[in-house]
Amino acid sequence: MSQKSPSMPLMLPIDIKFLLLHAPAAPTTTVRNPATATSPQTEEAIRQFFVEVYESWVKTIMSPFYQVNMEVKSPIFRGKVIAAAKKFL
Repeated sequence: MSQKSPSMPLMLPIDIKFLLLHAPAAPTTTVRNPATATSPQTEEAIRQFFVEVYESWVKTIMSPFYQVNMEVKSPIFRGKVIAAAKKFL
């Protein structure tokens, strides 16, 4: 994840991929700390975000009402993703 990219994927050992899409930082005239976007703390926060989203997703698809390859439309799942984003990003 150390390369600069507009998306950061979480690769799983299954056919599901979570993507974190974000807008590139606004250009500034002075760069105070160019390594901030790829600092170990930032990468760890992104990793923790993905782990929390993955755990919420697993709990959601374990529902007896979920069918294989069905789109996850749960407002509870969406709320957990938003909460994780506020917590880690």
